[in-house]
Amino acid sequence: MLSWFLAGIADDCGLTPLHFAAASRSLPVCQILLDCGASLTAVSTAASYDTTLPCNAGMTPLHIAAMSNLFKVVHLLLTVWNNHSVQEKLRHWSPSTSNSGAANKRVRSSDGVSRSIR
Repeated sequence: MLSWFLAGIADDCGLTPLHFAAASRSLPVCQILLDCGASLTAVSTAASYDTTLPCNAGMTPLHIAAMSNLFKVVHLLLTVWNNHSVQEKLRHWSPSTSNSGAANKRVRSSDGVSRSIR
């Protein structure tokens, strides 16, 4: 039997088995992983070294399925997501993982001065 630990383990890029199952169009494997507690909110932490995945930092299994036009996988993930509590939906969220971090980014302008962008 697949354990919760194995369903939620991530590689060096933050990709979980659910990321790979979603990318491989394997609806039954996605369902098994979800039944074993795989996180819908797991995000990749770095650009993937796997060239078969349309993946960059911050991608969830839903992003991968949607970018690959895998409508049945998207439907499954959204159905499961809809049945989760707010606590589960926000489990991996933090201000540092949101995309609103642009206000803290610094860029070097053509005159060599580093400035914050908003």
